[in-house]
Amino acid sequence: MREYETMVIVDPDFDEDAQSEVMQKFEAAITRKGGTVQSTDLWGRRQLAYEVAGKTYGFYYIINFIGGPETVQELERVIKITDGTPKFLTIKQRKKAVAAAEPEKTPETPQENTESEAASDG
Repeated sequence: MREYETMVIVDPDFDEDAQSEVMQKFEAAITRKGGTVQSTDLWGRRQLAYEVAGKTYGFYYIINFIGGPETVQELERVIKITDGTPKFLTIKQRKKAVAAAEPEKTPETPQENTESEAASDG
């Protein structure tokens, strides 16, 4: 099992109920194939870089989940057949990306060298 992130753009004409219904459908597709939804985030209504399906705005949703390749295939199949979802992208999360985000510890400089240099100068 791997960690995945899917970004879905939902039609801006959908009301909140229609949006939540669509997202529940996507979450059900993930769990149906043995996956686990970690989080679903709404980024809100944003302007698109270019016109997609006659729209210049869309609601951005991010779904983080754990699953296998069959989970991703099922989710993408459901997204493709769902009206009002013109664009999506799924990426596989790298384990190194989490480790790289943590700050590195800087080695401490020994105090003895600084004191001995100061004593030899004066």
